[in-house]
Amino acid sequence: MVSVWQFLTILANAWYALKELKKYNPMQTMNIALSPKLRAFVQREVKRRGYSSVSEYMRELIRGEQGRQELARLEAEIIKGIDSGPATPMTKADWQEIRREVRRRAGKGTSHS
Repeated sequence: MVSVWQFLTILANAWYALKELKKYNPMQTMNIALSPKLRAFVQREVKRRGYSSVSEYMRELIRGEQGRQELARLEAEIIKGIDSGPATPMTKADWQEIRREVRRRAGKGTSHS
């Protein structure tokens, strides 16, 4: 069973990782080579799914992959917490340490794994 401390640590790590994914980055162009068959497939999907452009469709595919990878990382962290041993009761000192750590991470704006 995961202790509250372990769960909150996992949750904080996930929150910071998602925050990193949402940072604004100016868009840049990337060219890819596709076979005629793949090109036709992409164009059909753009039309079928109602995307305004191939770029919009590709960005959605990439975001989906990012989300799947983040979910896999989060699941691995949860399993690590579960496997870390029996849960322990939270103390006042535990809560103070959690608050300190959250403030430290929020001040740095970085993600920890």
